[in-house]
Amino acid sequence: MAGGFGNKGGLPWPSNSIDLQHFKKQTQGAYIIMGRNTWETLPKLKNRTPVVVSSKIGKNKGLWIPSDILQQELEDCWQGETNAFLIGGAKLLTPQNLKLCTSIIHTTIKEVYYSCDTYINENTLGFLGTLDSHLIYEDKHIEIREHIV
Repeated sequence: MAGGFGNKGGLPWPSNSIDLQHFKKQTQGAYIIMGRNTWETLPKLKNRTPVVVSSKIGKNKGLWIPSDILQQELEDCWQGETNAFLIGGAKLLTPQNLKLCTSIIHTTIKEVYYSCDTYINENTLGFLGTLDSHLIYEDKHIEIREHIV
């Protein structure tokens, strides 16, 4: 099934050094916006400011915003040209939220199937298919594309 995004609170595939290097390069010094579950599974990311979206305010370091005001916060963030990245989880990666982005980096793991219990919404995959994109990197295991919104 297309759109596999997670398994048992983590990524369903092993880490990929090319993908991790690209993510690190792109997000250095930026705000990284994520859901609470993603926040709880990530290691500490140096030189980035975490912004956690949740219906519950956490005690861990980071900026926490209530999920019911996410749309307004994203609009304010991108209109102010803040260097920010919406990195997941799957519940946040909706067409409505992605339309507020200027571009979307989409990594596809190829030719291998992994067990997943979390999927990106089919509407989101359909939305990505409507956007112009260009290839950033590709080998036999991974494809990284930038979609222009």
